[in-house]
Amino acid sequence: MKRRWYWKVYFFFLAAQMVLTTGFSLYYLEEATALDAIAEWAVFPLYAVQLLGLYGFIYWRRFANAMLWRLVFVASIVEAAQTSWVVYSMPDSLPDIPAFGRWIFLATALVVAVLIVPLLVGLFLYAYRSAALWATAS
Repeated sequence: MKRRWYWKVYFFFLAAQMVLTTGFSLYYLEEATALDAIAEWAVFPLYAVQLLGLYGFIYWRRFANAMLWRLVFVASIVEAAQTSWVVYSMPDSLPDIPAFGRWIFLATALVVAVLIVPLLVGLFLYAYRSAALWATAS
C-alpha cells in the first residue's frame, strides 16, 4: 500500500523532534529535579515505539503483532492527554502569571494536541485498520 508524502514528512518531523528533545534533555539535565529527569526519560521508549509504529504504517511493514500496537495506541492516548493536562494546568502552580499568560499555556496545550493527532491517527490505522498487513505472513 502506497502512503502519501505528508505521512513521510510528518514521520521525519517527529523523528527530528525526538532527537532534539533528547539533546535538550541532556543539555538541561542539571537544571531539572531528579523526578523531572526520570519522568522525561521514562517516556522516551514510548516515543521510539510510536515512531516505529508510524514507520510500519507508512511503509506497510509488520512489527510484532496488532495487539501490541493496540496497546501502544492506548498508551499514546493516555500520554498525550497527560501531557496536555500538565501544560494546561501549569499556571495553577505559578501564581504570579497574569491573566493573559494563562492563554499562552492553553495555546501551547492545544498546539501539542494538534501535533499529536496525526500520530494517533496513524497508530490507530496501523493497529486496527490494517487487517491485510497483519494477515500476511512475515
